[in-house]
Order: sequence, then C-alpha cells, then structure tokens
Amino acid sequence: MGDGNGSSDSKVCERLKSLTLEPMNNSHLRIVLLASGGHFAGCVFDGDAVVAHTTFHRNLMLLANM
Repeated sequence: MGDGNGSSDSKVCERLKSLTLEPMNNSHLRIVLLASGGHFAGCVFDGDAVVAHTTFHRNLMLLANM
C-alpha cells in the first residue's frame, strides 16, 4: 500500500469498503490488517461480531556498518 502509487491505495480502500456491502452472515470470517510507520492493527470479524483484535507499535532502528 505505501508504494507511492495512489491508484493501488485507492483500489485497496475500495475493496475494503465493498466488504461492508456484502451480505453479512455468520458463515464467513473477515480479517482486516493495517500497517503504517511501525503501527500495526488487526481485527477478525464473524458476521457483525468482533472475534479478536489487537494493535501494537514497534520502533525500528537500522544501523549501517561504516
């Protein structure tokens, strides 16, 4: 998603939005994962119910050998 390609980002956003229009029943699990700048979030839905969710943040530091 963060490749600088706005078209690709908008396709992903449109697909996520379309999931809300699909018939909701308890036979399909839906998983939403988001990541940006060291922040991560995930959620699992079963129909309208939230099964599990979590968020976390990691500070990453890369050191180059000189």
